[in-house]
Amino acid sequence: MNYELAKRLKDAGYPILEVDLMAERYPTLSELIEACDSVKNGFKLDYDHDEEWWEAGAYESGIFQGEGPTPEEAVAKLWLALHAHAKK
Repeated sequence: MNYELAKRLKDAGYPILEVDLMAERYPTLSELIEACDSVKNGFKLDYDHDEEWWEAGAYESGIFQGEGPTPEEAVAKLWLALHAHAKK
């Protein structure tokens, strides 16, 4: 995960921990998945071997998706999409 994505999580109110940008302490994959627990039954994480890309999805209350070169980035982007939708 890069600094920009970690800052976006922090600015959006990421709930599990404070993202320590100075110490470069970013959420782990387990922490990110746990933060998406409202969609446990619809949570999916896949790797596309052809594209060499991770895809995280939630399908329980609509279709939400996050993609990235690492599973952490894909799930972080999924959390951001879910969080933005919940604010509407």
